[in-house]
Amino acid sequence: MDLPKTYFDIAPQKKSPFSFEGVSTTALMVLVFLLPLFFASTPLFSFQFSKSFLVSVGVIVSLAFFLLSVLKNGTTMFPYHPVIAALLGVLFTTFLSSLFSGAPFASLVGYGFEMGTFSFVTLLALLLILSVVIFRSKEKIFYTYLVFFASFFAVALFNLLRFIFGPDLLSFGVFTSIFSNTVGKWNELGVFFGIIVILSLVSLEMVRLTRVYHILLWVSLGLSLVFLTVINFSTIWVLLAAFALIFFVYILTATWSTSVAEGARQARVSWISLGLLIFSLVFVLGGRVIGDSITRALGLSTFEVRPSWSTTIDVAWQTFKQNPVFGSGPNRFATQWNLYKPESVNATNFWNTSFSYGVGVIPTSLVTGGVIGTAAWLAFIGLLLYTGFKALFSKEGDPFSKYLVTSSFLVSLYLWAIAIFYVPGITIFALTFFFSGLFLAALAEQNMFPIKTISFLDNPRISFLSILLIVFLLLGTVSYGYLVLRSGFASYYFQQGSVAFAQGNLDAAETALNRVLSIEGNDAYYRAMSEINLSRLQQIAARTDVPAESLRTDFQQTLGVAIENATRARDKDRTNPQNWVALGHVYQVLVSLGVEGAYESTQMAYTEAVKRSPHDPSLQLEFARLELAKGDNKKAKEFIAKALQQKQNYTEAVFLLSQIEVSEGNVNGAIDSVEKATLLAPNDPALYFQLGLLKYNKRDYKGAIGAFERAVTVNSQYANARYFLGLSYYQDRRINDAIAQFEVVRATNPNNEEVKLILSNLKAGKEPFANATPPVDNEPEKRDTLPVDEETVKAEE
Repeated sequence: MDLPKTYFDIAPQKKSPFSFEGVSTTALMVLVFLLPLFFASTPLFSFQFSKSFLVSVGVIVSLAFFLLSVLKNGTTMFPYHPVIAALLGVLFTTFLSSLFSGAPFASLVGYGFEMGTFSFVTLLALLLILSVVIFRSKEKIFYTYLVFFASFFAVALFNLLRFIFGPDLLSFGVFTSIFSNTVGKWNELGVFFGIIVILSLVSLEMVRLTRVYHILLWVSLGLSLVFLTVINFSTIWVLLAAFALIFFVYILTATWSTSVAEGARQARVSWISLGLLIFSLVFVLGGRVIGDSITRALGLSTFEVRPSWSTTIDVAWQTFKQNPVFGSGPNRFATQWNLYKPESVNATNFWNTSFSYGVGVIPTSLVTGGVIGTAAWLAFIGLLLYTGFKALFSKEGDPFSKYLVTSSFLVSLYLWAIAIFYVPGITIFALTFFFSGLFLAALAEQNMFPIKTISFLDNPRISFLSILLIVFLLLGTVSYGYLVLRSGFASYYFQQGSVAFAQGNLDAAETALNRVLSIEGNDAYYRAMSEINLSRLQQIAARTDVPAESLRTDFQQTLGVAIENATRARDKDRTNPQNWVALGHVYQVLVSLGVEGAYESTQMAYTEAVKRSPHDPSLQLEFARLELAKGDNKKAKEFIAKALQQKQNYTEAVFLLSQIEVSEGNVNGAIDSVEKATLLAPNDPALYFQLGLLKYNKRDYKGAIGAFERAVTVNSQYANARYFLGLSYYQDRRINDAIAQFEVVRATNPNNEEVKLILSNLKAGKEPFANATPPVDNEPEKRDTLPVDEETVKAEE
């Protein structure tokens, strides 16, 4: 197989970068360069939202200028290929599933550019089609590779410096740990470096290089393998081993067939592929041992969690029983997860995690797309694979064109495999569509499928209709751009309000949420506003400096607004159990006021929530609190028992049960019962936590210390047990031990202001709750909720 002399055996780019088509091309190249690097250095924009926003802006700008170039030139191009037809089929089935979902808005648009919505899948499809049409020449694909490698070196340098000098370097207030990076999740960073490994391998084997480029590719390959060794994501090693084997055989067979045709009997061996295959197999076979040793040596410990294959298929099967054709609708896996998640999940730390995807992005379509959605995705990926493998063994095209086809296809194949076996974020999924577009563009450059040029200047009637259609498309593009900006502002104000609410600043939170709702109203925003309204009610009820009549008026008005917002949230999406819970919380305020019918309305709301999430123990706890508000402790205990039956180690249920026992004056009897239970279950930390709470309430601090110490011995991550152990140490005058416990709690709850206050006071020789302001008080054992977040060490979803 002949190789080109150099990378520069290609024609220079002729299009002006300042033409409409030039701007369209530049917009996509800038997107490719920025996508692995771009982030918002503010907590007011989530990481994934900033990535989605970048993709949206890049595609919209590129499409708008492409349409302007069409208007100017009077011609347009469209790729005619079964893969493109299958992609349009994916869009059509996604749209149909969205219309028939329980919440069309969530499926069509979502709450902030979620990857699974119809609108975002449409953007990615446009990215693929634009890539085919715009990058339809060797030089453009080549320049795109250069841009992507430049982005890689920036990402590699950023992470290398942080590894060497620590995570505080270049943190920008966003990258708070060594695992934080500009690409996405920790394993996503590995997927990104896997792309570079494949591109470097193919480039080194299929193109003759100048010395500088040869060195740079070896550096890229070496750096990527070093990072992959540190990340040690088993799925990547398996895929790289498979791709190394495929490429090794491909080079061998391609050069052997060429040598046979020339009368020789020699073939070229790809030693780089063979080396990569062996290197990958080492990690495939011994990845756990090697990974553990690297983790210990570098002090790294992270993991991701997502539903398994069996769980995903089980949820899909249950969904098929209800809606086999259209599924639950795009962006609706979490709804089905709430309905059909295995009860065994409640025994894990992820019992209250609402997963948005199954085991992989594509398998999730089994749930969200039903039969038609799954068939459309399988047809698209199947046709892409067929086209790719057919192109690999085609004899058409010069060596450099073969290199472009091979490299782009192998990268896109690798990325689609990732989408099947993993849940990548926006960066990787957008690159999946982009490299698929480059592959089809490389095929078009070899005339392996037609990109038809359509002229609408010859026929006046066709010209008028075509121009009218393009103008409508242009206006639609601009309108969508406006919607993107509007959603961006709404998300910004929502995060602003969330931060203010967490800090207890209700005025700022309410102002921000009012801005949000003036821009865009969805159930999440209305639900958040109802929570602010409830906090406002508590604030009004606690005031003593205002006449009773004025307080009553303010209370009634705020309560009416809370009911209205909670009702709107429910009506926006009746399938979301949290919307029913929010409505129940508002009705429960009326129960405490003795309003007739409020108890039944609250019961109804919680019952509807349970229908939509039957295995959620927190909903049984909502019923228990309702019964407490009514004054029925016996029924409250029954619901607590149901919650503990669903989740045996449910700390909040234990906390509430202890409060009931204390309020009934039955502390001694409760202590005897729990002590007997610990004999039957000596490794249940929740029982020891309950025992410690009871003894703490009885002011038996030494006894509480023994129980809490046992709880944290069994479960070292038990943050609330450490919190009360620290308070017990303080009461026993063991100040240094108390400080040590709260230091551990702060490490797992870095944003908890109460823990910071306690630590500061203890170190200054003061009482733990000195200078505390509401809602913090000096009796955390009597509060309605736990003092610290128990789910602090979270895996990335």
